[in-house]
Amino acid sequence: QCLFIISFCLFMTSTKSQDTRLTTFNYTENTTNTIFPQNAPKIVKIRTYDDGTILVHLIRYGVQQANCFGHSLEPILRIRVIHLNGTVIDINSDLDMDSLNYCLFTNIYGVLVNPIVIYPLQQPFILINYYKAKNFSDPKTYEEWGQVIDWSGKNLSNIRYGSSYINPRGVWTPISKIQLNINKRLGFLRYSAIENGTSQGIEFQQYSVDNSGNISMLTNENFTLPYFTSIQIATISTVNSGYGIFYAICSDNETDLLAIKCTLNAKFVSYNQSSNKRVAVLYELSRNVNMSGLYCDLVSVGLGHACTMVVDSQIIVNTSNIVNSTNLANNATTNITSNLTNQTYFIRVNFLSSGSVLSSTVITDILPFFANMTVPAIGWRMKAMPFGGYILDNNAYNNSDISYHYVFAYDENNIQTALVRPGPFITNIYGVNDIMRNNNTLLLASPYTNNQNNSWTLLTIELPKVLKSFDHGYGNFWIDQTFPSINATVSPLTTTLSITFYNPVAFSYDSSNSYIAIYKTSDYGIRQKVTPNMYKYCKISQDGKQISINIISSTFNQFGDYYIQMDNDFVKSKFYGEPLTGIAAGIWNISSSYKSNSSDMTAITGSLSLTSNGLENFFSYPNQSEYFKNLLNEISIKLPVRRDRLSTNEKFQYINYGTSNVQIIFSIRINPRNSTTENTAQSVVSDLQTMIIYKEITSFSNNLTNDLDDNYGFTVQKSLWEEYVEYICVSILILVIILILYIKDKPSEPNKPKNAINVLISIHKTFKELLLIWVKKNDLNKAKEIAHTISGFALILINVASTAYFVFINSKDIPALIWPSKIIWCVPIVINLLIAIILGLKKLFEKLGAEIKQLKPYKPTKDKQLESTKDNQLISTENIQHKSINEEYNRIIEMSEETFTNEFSEILKIKKDEKINDDFSKINIENAISKSMIPNILKKFHNKKDEPESSDSIKEGQVFIAIREEIEIILLRELFYVRFQKRIKEKIQNLLKENIFPSGIPEISDKLAEKISNDMSEKISYNFKTKIYDKIKKHSEQFFEEKHSKQSEIPLSTVSDTIQSIQENLPSILLNISSKIESVNKNLGEKLERDSLNNSLKAIFIKH
Repeated sequence: QCLFIISFCLFMTSTKSQDTRLTTFNYTENTTNTIFPQNAPKIVKIRTYDDGTILVHLIRYGVQQANCFGHSLEPILRIRVIHLNGTVIDINSDLDMDSLNYCLFTNIYGVLVNPIVIYPLQQPFILINYYKAKNFSDPKTYEEWGQVIDWSGKNLSNIRYGSSYINPRGVWTPISKIQLNINKRLGFLRYSAIENGTSQGIEFQQYSVDNSGNISMLTNENFTLPYFTSIQIATISTVNSGYGIFYAICSDNETDLLAIKCTLNAKFVSYNQSSNKRVAVLYELSRNVNMSGLYCDLVSVGLGHACTMVVDSQIIVNTSNIVNSTNLANNATTNITSNLTNQTYFIRVNFLSSGSVLSSTVITDILPFFANMTVPAIGWRMKAMPFGGYILDNNAYNNSDISYHYVFAYDENNIQTALVRPGPFITNIYGVNDIMRNNNTLLLASPYTNNQNNSWTLLTIELPKVLKSFDHGYGNFWIDQTFPSINATVSPLTTTLSITFYNPVAFSYDSSNSYIAIYKTSDYGIRQKVTPNMYKYCKISQDGKQISINIISSTFNQFGDYYIQMDNDFVKSKFYGEPLTGIAAGIWNISSSYKSNSSDMTAITGSLSLTSNGLENFFSYPNQSEYFKNLLNEISIKLPVRRDRLSTNEKFQYINYGTSNVQIIFSIRINPRNSTTENTAQSVVSDLQTMIIYKEITSFSNNLTNDLDDNYGFTVQKSLWEEYVEYICVSILILVIILILYIKDKPSEPNKPKNAINVLISIHKTFKELLLIWVKKNDLNKAKEIAHTISGFALILINVASTAYFVFINSKDIPALIWPSKIIWCVPIVINLLIAIILGLKKLFEKLGAEIKQLKPYKPTKDKQLESTKDNQLISTENIQHKSINEEYNRIIEMSEETFTNEFSEILKIKKDEKINDDFSKINIENAISKSMIPNILKKFHNKKDEPESSDSIKEGQVFIAIREEIEIILLRELFYVRFQKRIKEKIQNLLKENIFPSGIPEISDKLAEKISNDMSEKISYNFKTKIYDKIKKHSEQFFEEKHSKQSEIPLSTVSDTIQSIQENLPSILLNISSKIESVNKNLGEKLERDSLNNSLKAIFIKH
């Protein structure tokens, strides 16, 4: 292919034309893709996208076919896509169309018609309208179809519109038209003429084309037209994304001079909604005229829309001629001649989308006069210019069969404005043209080319910018300025963009299809988009002249170019409520200055969650690996980030399994960047988090990324230590405390000697204060047992609770583990339970057996194991006779009673011994108390009274004397218990050795006697400690209460503090008393052994 880019402002160079000042675009075709290289390509249609990209439909004449009554064409669809930089995309497709579509024919109005018509949808899609015929010779079988292709020529979808129109005379008269939506993403409207019985009507459907090029019908309606003799139909797309169908009809009512002959009517249709039956009458005429044209469009400045009716009317022009004679009075004559003259004038009506008419103007005598040139009187078309004003254009032929195209420009006041190069312009026989709305340029097909057989040419005619003073580069005369401005450089930290208008505006809250969107120029990816009703992102100033949009942090996170697009009907006039146009794509261009200076090269792993709808979509995939793959592909495109930096292990777990709000989470790893031009992993995480949370305004709002839960976002996964450090530390601390309590407070072995000193030391070492919360100070042994038991159960409970929590709660995260976890959890419990039952029964049987052995006479049996062991062999004799159980039991009772009587009688003899009495008196309770901290406490208490110490003061020790008197009785009882214990122990030992156990096993009787002795010692020690503690506490409290009642000046708090201090020092008192008791007990035992203490304690018993 040879490409010549020839332009001045749109293109680069110029070539041959009727005037070297005109700029042209010339393109030479490749002849290898045609079977008719000798036939020159001809332009039969020109269309433009909103950004100025051009579509050109070409044809080549082919071999004439017998069933074609016009010109037969080469059966190839040729479309050229011309970008703004001059590059061209060739589309040469067959599309398997019927031969009917490659035959030019002339309609009933004498106009040459090409069956194939192209329309520019949203880029890169093209709509192709064509025909299908079951029988080429029968027009009644003709059907109209639509097909969507892309710029590569690929067929994406097609749809049948319906049967083609046959007029009442049976003539094929295709009357249908496509009206593209003002927002190309929303599709188009198609209308066609229909027969409805004896009347005629209009049928119209709305169609949509999705992002994949699939076409589908949205609505299908029709309405009946009133009687008419002539009709003109026009359509527009309204600013609010709806449509308007306009028809100007005239009737030939000659009887009623006052009757309305012609009317301009409007029917408005909302997007994707059924229309109401209301038809607005915009203009009325009472004259019989001919409507030769109807052209409607948006107004460039001001509000609403405008329709222009081209009216042709015949008027009578009378001319007179006076003939002179010699007799003026009798011979003068006047000749009057009447001539019919055609007159063309225009009626322009401005109205709102509600149907309210703002103004109407009759425009006459605006066609200029050209010397030596015949200007046609009819067939004028009116087109609005994007930068204000309008043009009138028409085609005409001269005698040399050269086609001329006339163009005249006018401002908003209908005053002609000169073109840069005035016409007429030579064009081809089709005279096709279109206006580039991005730069106010008229494109016109030219017959002149570099190579008449292989090239084609476009003329580019610059139109005047009537409202240039209002144009600040946005293609919208309502906009004064923006921030950032066009071609500005923005920071990634930019948080707001704003648009300032000339007049007050308001948000179109009822518009759900209008956005302000920010696109990445390189891939047209949406970075952020908002609708007018997103209140937290859209703000408007008090005077209504400025709107502002909040920008999220991920919008400008990539270095490069961006553009901002504002859809139509994003705002509306504050006073009229009329929707306003926006800012087209490619106009508000900006660039980002983002550059990452961070040297961070670490990878980050985080988790994502799916919504309930996303969960259904996830499980609808037969291969869930495919879902993860597609999701990561989308994320890499929309962030954007290099695809190989994203990975996942494709594993997931449930949250809230078994509930109505069940979710799943899965992990994604973001690898470090390879170069400084890329975002760091931390930046990618930030952008991903932002785009998920704000997905309603980002590209994450569609396709698989819409499945991501915006409430969960992207959660960076921490290490186990970072995530659970608090729980781990607290758990360890609790376990250590419980273990210490369990070990330290474990009860001593039965054979371990215990005394008051060991008890007190143990208490201080095993969290004395903690244990005394729920037990008395004098119940420390029991407290230790309780603590040991509780701590043991606590360990068991923690283990059971944590295991049960995992089995019944955490296992729900992975449903496959639920039943295996429960089985594994239940099996050891059942086993342990069985073991516990077996051990319990075994222990019970052993205990019962032991008790039976103690009650039954011993009967030696032959033990196989003992027989095999020489050291443990026992000689048993079957002839030994044993006493019955009841006899032995009674004997033990009698022995105990006898021992008790003997011991008591011996104790009574002590009362007669003065020496023993004196020794017992040496156990000076007062002296023991004085050696403790109590005297210092009492002294401090005494000093607080602010009076000198007296003879009856506390220091004299009245409280000590009272305590001593009570304790003497306790000591005497304890001494008796000690003696009784010693005697009964000896008796039982002898009894067991002599009568129950054989003489060959002495260690059995020794252990049994030792056990009995230890049990009794423990009980005696317990009673001793408890009783003395209670007596000291009771007497100290009573004494100080009496003192306080007598001396009210002593503060009660001081008394309480003193009592508390004495009680805290009782352990030291018990230590002193315990040592004295041990000494007395030893002496007493020695004297009893010598039988010299028979009457030693008589005085004490009599005294008390």
